[in-house]
Amino acid sequence: MVDVAAINLEDLYIYSPRDLNVVKLTACKTLKSLFLNGVTVTEIWLEKLFSSLQNLEKFYLIRCLTLRTVKISSYRLKKLIVVDCLNLVNAQVSAPNVLYFSYNCCSSLPTLNLKGSGSLEATISFDSLETLDSDWYSKLTSFLRNFNHSIAIELSSQNDEVIVIPKDVRVNLLPPLHATNNLQVNIQE
Repeated sequence: MVDVAAINLEDLYIYSPRDLNVVKLTACKTLKSLFLNGVTVTEIWLEKLFSSLQNLEKFYLIRCLTLRTVKISSYRLKKLIVVDCLNLVNAQVSAPNVLYFSYNCCSSLPTLNLKGSGSLEATISFDSLETLDSDWYSKLTSFLRNFNHSIAIELSSQNDEVIVIPKDVRVNLLPPLHATNNLQVNIQE
């Protein structure tokens, strides 16, 4: 167990190569930036974290493999980055002042409900391990709708099949990003 009790701490980086099981943040009222890499995180732990860290502005979740559901509610959060949380299936984020959101994963897309700033910039990088069928593209468009009124969106993928929605599927789907002014698409192959 790691218990961090630091009244004046503003930035904290915790890295564990073997999934650190218990992290307690006690009396870290001034914490503004939290980076968790390889830490066992649960939905209950996250809820307690955000209720106790009122000044948190930047939150990074990297390779938190136990995390299946995320519920984040924060007025101060400005930056949220989620990378390789492979088992994440549902994320609900209510952060009206979040200006930057990044999601990077090679597994399936989670169900996302994001309430963020109108000045949001998003970077989304993914490759699907799922079958690329109408269900996949329906999940993709639902995920992308969260960024419909964002200032800028960058989409990246290893291959075009994951991002480019086939014509026969497009007929039945509403365009997810019709109100976005700046869209950048990066395809490696």
